[in-house]
Amino acid sequence: MPKKYIAGEAQDIETIVRLRPWIEDEWASVHGSFSNTKLITDYNAETNIFNIQNAKHYNECIITEGSTDAMAIHQAGYPNVVATLGAMVSQHQFMMIRKYFDSVIIFSDNDEAGQQMRRDILEACSGKELYTVELPDSKKDAGEMTQEEITQTLNKKTIYI
Repeated sequence: MPKKYIAGEAQDIETIVRLRPWIEDEWASVHGSFSNTKLITDYNAETNIFNIQNAKHYNECIITEGSTDAMAIHQAGYPNVVATLGAMVSQHQFMMIRKYFDSVIIFSDNDEAGQQMRRDILEACSGKELYTVELPDSKKDAGEMTQEEITQTLNKKTIYI
C-alpha cells in the first residue's frame, strides 16, 4: 500500500509537484475544494523566485517565466535558472535578482506577456550585465524545447547595452 501524504508533509518542491494531483483529490474527498486550503492561499508568488536557493550560488542566472520552463532549462544542464512564476515581476523579485546576480540572461516566453517581462527586467536591472535570447518562432517557451534547442538558444544570447 503506498504511503499517504497529507498536504504539508511533503516539504520539497519535487515531491509536491509529483504528488499534487493525488493531494488535491485526497484533500477534496475529505475537506472539499482544494483551492480554498491554507497550502494554496498562504503562497505569495510576488515574494518568491523558483529555484533561487540553488541559483544564488552562481554569479549569472537565467530568468524564465514558469517553473516548468526552469525545470527544462535545468535538465539541459543549467542549474543557475530561476523562474518568476508569472510574467509580472514584483519589486521584491527585482530586488532579489539585483542582490544575488551580476549577470542575467532573460529567457522569456515567446508571447506579448513574455516580451513585456523582458522589457521590465531590462529596465529594472540596468547596471547589470544583461543578455536576451530569441526563441524559435515555433516554440512558445523553454518547456516546448529539447535540451539541444535550449543549449543552442543560450549559445546565441545577445548582450543588451
